[in-house]
Amino acid sequence: QGRDAALAKKIVEDAKALLAALESDPRKSELQRARNVAMAYLMLKTGLRTIEVSRARIEHLQELVPGEKWRLWVHGKGRGSADESVQVLKEVYERIQAYLALRPNPLQGSDPLFATTACFDRGGNVLTPAGKRLSTRAIHRIITEGLLLAGVKKPGIVVHSLRHST
Repeated sequence: QGRDAALAKKIVEDAKALLAALESDPRKSELQRARNVAMAYLMLKTGLRTIEVSRARIEHLQELVPGEKWRLWVHGKGRGSADESVQVLKEVYERIQAYLALRPNPLQGSDPLFATTACFDRGGNVLTPAGKRLSTRAIHRIITEGLLLAGVKKPGIVVHSLRHST
């Protein structure tokens, strides 16, 4: 039991370090930092897979009890639609809302919950337009970079580990 408690404490410390690294990443814009923190927080607290985060739309986030409880409908792996839900804690909901408030308006319910920001090449040409859903590869890269910045990336600590930390 002592070993399990120590492991649980280490997981919590690593999760906090990941969130802090994403929140303070100087290479990212305010919008990107808010998105990355909200996304990582959601993954840590719900155990969602990258494909489920990628498929999430704004309309999937619904209030159950005003100001207290929310749920996110999940379009799961191997599923045709968002047919299951996870409970979203207030602290996660608030981070998602802070991120959404920074996104260019107007937002539609069918818009992705976590979206790309415009990416340009050196010539000023758009490589990635803003507002598209993040790919699983992009989510994987964002979280992996955060783990590296936080100094908690080790063999066996991968993006899928967030799912198991829940």
